[in-house]
Amino acid sequence: MLVFEVIFDKIRLIFRILQGGTSSSGLIPEIIRKKALRILKHSKGRLLDVGCGEGLFLKNCILKKDLQCLGVDLAFYSLQEARKRHPLVSNLIMADTRFLPIKDDSLDCVVMLNFSINIAHYVDLLVIFREIKRVLRRDGLVIFDFRERNNFINYLRFKFLRLYDRKVPIVNTYSIGDFKDFFEDEQLEIEQFHSLFLGTAKLVVLGRKIENE
Repeated sequence: MLVFEVIFDKIRLIFRILQGGTSSSGLIPEIIRKKALRILKHSKGRLLDVGCGEGLFLKNCILKKDLQCLGVDLAFYSLQEARKRHPLVSNLIMADTRFLPIKDDSLDCVVMLNFSINIAHYVDLLVIFREIKRVLRRDGLVIFDFRERNNFINYLRFKFLRLYDRKVPIVNTYSIGDFKDFFEDEQLEIEQFHSLFLGTAKLVVLGRKIENE
């Protein structure tokens, strides 16, 4: 088991070096960000990165000329790092993601990447989804990921996580079944579902259901 822990530790260290030592670096987070960027290839309008951290996703997304990118995070230090490392990332907001300071129906796309894993309570995650729906336009998209609870690699990795990475305060895993009833009640449809890195992570694209006029 020690060998398994060391391998993940080395992978994390390599990505932290390559990505400037940021706390949200890592192999799986980077795979998720790249997949989300491919999904957004032809997107336009206003995009919000929920839990943007040090701006690892925004630094690439902001280069797309058809997107106006915003980032929100509760950690002041992370936003400082984002501004320092990526001068083009300027539209950053410090706020609790459960209470977004953004107008209703004003965004074309919301991404929430490498974020749900660190939300302490499932109920808080649902509150965040309701806020995302509130600020999303009727034809907008939501892109989010979660770590698959039923994946054996995740079981081993997170069971012993605190032994080799004590900086991670909490880790939550989910299954898509945890969200289906909630999405149905909130009139959100799963439009795409992607399994990444041996099934350890799942990326979901949601759209708002268009009610009959």
